[in-house]
Amino acid sequence: MVQGLEDVMSNIRALRDKGQRAQKDALNKMGDTFENTLRENVPVGMQHGYEIHLAEDVKKGTPRMRQGILSLKVGLVGSASTGELPAWYAHFADTGSMKKAPTFFSEKSRDQSIPELKQDVIDQFKKELGS
Repeated sequence: MVQGLEDVMSNIRALRDKGQRAQKDALNKMGDTFENTLRENVPVGMQHGYEIHLAEDVKKGTPRMRQGILSLKVGLVGSASTGELPAWYAHFADTGSMKKAPTFFSEKSRDQSIPELKQDVIDQFKKELGS
């Protein structure tokens, strides 16, 4: 009986490891997908006295465990300009200002990516854990 229990525990550990590996792989694949979609939707160049290249500041992080949840950050980082604009200026391209209409590129990117992101998760778990 002890031998059978050890086999079951061994199989559970192996399945847990496969699941964690599948999570990380799925998050990386989803991060790549969303990063590309966001980069396509970001206004590349605008002129407000400075040349802004927001697409260059779209970055993907690495999967990290926070409070028991594996997560990955994708978004705008850095100064978001080649000039001397502060980092918060990048938000005006998305939400607009008194002189500039909003583009809502972040919301558009999220809505556009959802079906592909869901499929990425399904494919990765099927590949790792079997169908």
